[in-house]
Amino acid sequence: MSNKKKNKDVLIMIGGESETFKRVTKGDRIKTKDGYYIAGETVKENMNRWEQNLLESEKNLKRLNGKLEKEVKKSTKLDFKTWLYLYITHAVRIEHPPVIDVEDKRTMYVKDSKKNEVYVFRNYDEYKNYFLMYLDSIEEDIIDLAIYTRGSKGQIIALKGLCEHIIVKKKINDFYSSITQEKIDKIHAKGKLTPLEAVQMWESFDLCVEGSKSIFSKSRCQYFDYKCHECLMESASHKLEHDPIEFELVNSTKEEQGPVKKLVPNKK
Repeated sequence: MSNKKKNKDVLIMIGGESETFKRVTKGDRIKTKDGYYIAGETVKENMNRWEQNLLESEKNLKRLNGKLEKEVKKSTKLDFKTWLYLYITHAVRIEHPPVIDVEDKRTMYVKDSKKNEVYVFRNYDEYKNYFLMYLDSIEEDIIDLAIYTRGSKGQIIALKGLCEHIIVKKKINDFYSSITQEKIDKIHAKGKLTPLEAVQMWESFDLCVEGSKSIFSKSRCQYFDYKCHECLMESASHKLEHDPIEFELVNSTKEEQGPVKKLVPNKK
């Protein structure tokens, strides 16, 4: 009897500040700070068990994601009347970025978008939280301006371009409002220009903002409705301090034209 009982028992070592040994029944789960292990289990058996657990976890995660996708598609499926309205008005449905809670606010850059592109949100809360991914606060009467129509199930259909305009405009206003006199003094102490001073400098030289990978210069002009001041204000809002541009007069001589004065950057 004692031999049979002894064969079922195993001696395990419990680590810590001082190692101790304990006799337990083979197959018992021994809890640790990192989880548990099974008494008497070989290294190979342990690896096989964890691989099996990992496969099972992946299956469960895939099943959960599939269920979530179905729920999202179901909640964003439009009723026939709303779908027909979008079809008649030639609205193009575009997937919006996933609406999630973020610690650091995302940056919204000027983007190239068409006037008929729309986002479909499951409900008003998701619609509002979309703006809060980029902004600290938002007024509902402002974001309501971007609503194109509403579905019978509570979905919010909003104009993509107008949503982005609201975010960009609010971020610009918040940025310039945050520049205190103390910040201005520190910028001047470095011999730099404030964003507003940079705008004034660019305007005095009649400079234009260049295009980027996300939007061409022509599209940028259309984005700001050809209002150069607003375009320059947005461009300057991405930096708190700017370098001054110094120009010097240089004579360019051509026999057929004579001397012509040109402005070129002064390299020092």
